[in-house]
Amino acid sequence: MHPKINTMEKSYQIEMLNVKDADAFIVYYRTSDNKCHLVLIDAGRYGDGEKVQKHLNTYYSGIPVELAIVTHPDDDHYGGFIYLLEQIKNKAKGAVKINKFWINDPRKHIKVDDVQESIQRTTLQKRLASIYSVGDKNLLILIEETKISTEEVFAGSHKVLFRNVLGYLAGKLAPNTSSQPCFIVLGPTMDYYDEVCKSFRYEHVHVVETSEEDDVVDEDDFKQTDECYSKVLDDAPDDGSDHNKSSIIVLFQSIEGDKILFTGDASVESFEQMDDAHEKLCHNVQWLKVPHHGSKSNLNSKWIKIFNPNTAYISTLRRGKYLSQCTINALKKNKCTIISTHNNQKADVIRHQALQKRIGWSAKGLVCC
Repeated sequence: MHPKINTMEKSYQIEMLNVKDADAFIVYYRTSDNKCHLVLIDAGRYGDGEKVQKHLNTYYSGIPVELAIVTHPDDDHYGGFIYLLEQIKNKAKGAVKINKFWINDPRKHIKVDDVQESIQRTTLQKRLASIYSVGDKNLLILIEETKISTEEVFAGSHKVLFRNVLGYLAGKLAPNTSSQPCFIVLGPTMDYYDEVCKSFRYEHVHVVETSEEDDVVDEDDFKQTDECYSKVLDDAPDDGSDHNKSSIIVLFQSIEGDKILFTGDASVESFEQMDDAHEKLCHNVQWLKVPHHGSKSNLNSKWIKIFNPNTAYISTLRRGKYLSQCTINALKKNKCTIISTHNNQKADVIRHQALQKRIGWSAKGLVCC
C-alpha cells in the first residue's frame, strides 16, 4: 500500500543514498491522481547494490522501480544495478522489481567501419558490451536475461509524463502545462552520443582516473565578477572522459513546478550541446546533482549561473579526490547551499523535500561544505 501524503507537503522527495564517491538517487513522487511512483537514477558500485536493495525494501516495500536510469557506463553509477538484476534473475528473497531501464547502448551506434582496426562484428559487439561489466558480470546481458524492457533516450526525443504505475505518455518537448510531473531528457543528443561513444574505453575499463591531488584555488587578490566566480574553475580543461560526456542529463519537474537536475558526470562540453529550448528548461533549478564529484573540469561559472541552484549535492570522499575547492567556492558565491557525502559520512541517506516523517527518517546531522 502506498503511504498517504500530507497535502501541505511537497508532492515529491529526492533521496541521495550515501554510497560515498558513487551515485544512487531515488525520486519518489505522486501524480495528480494521488498515486505514488518510484524512479532509481544510478545505483552506485556493485558493492553498493545490497545497500540500495535494503533501502528500497525498508522504505518502499512492495513498490516497483518503474524506471531505472543508467546515466553512463562507469561502474560507480551502474554497478549496483548488476547486483539488483542478479537478485531478480535468481528470484532471491527481497529482490526489487524493475519495470524499465533507460540506458544508451553503444552496440547500436558503432559499426566495424568506425573502428580503426581489423575486427569481427561479433568481437566488436562483445567489446562494446564490456563497458558495462564488473568482472565477469555484465549489465546489458543481465537486462536481456531478466527480460526487462529498455529504451535509449536522447535530447529532444522524450518528455515522460507518468500517468499511473502501468505506463506513461511520451510527448514532444514543451513547457509542462499539465498537472502531472515529468522527466525531460536534456542531453545528450543522438548525434553527440554517436560521436563520443566511438572513443569509449573498451579494454581495462575500470581504471583509477587521475585525482585532483593539487587542489588549486584562486589567488587571494582574485576579484569575483558577474561573469566569473572563479578563474581557476573557468580556466580548467574540460573533462576528457567520453564516458562522462555521454551522460544522460535529465530534469525532473514536480507538480508544483520544482525543477531537479540530474547531470550524471556530464562535462561543460556536454552542457554546451544543449539547444536554446533545453538550456532554458534548466534555468533556476531547486536542486542540482553536481557532476563528477565536484571536479573543476565539469562545471564553470557560466553553467552555475544558468542552473542557479538553491541546493547542490556532491558525492565525494574528500577534497582533492575530484572535488575541487574552487567548485565549492563558485557555488557558494552563487548563494547555493552545498551538501556532500564527505561531510555526512555517518548518514545512510540524505533527503531533499521529505514527504513525511517515518521511522528512521531524519534530516538531522546534514553538514554543508
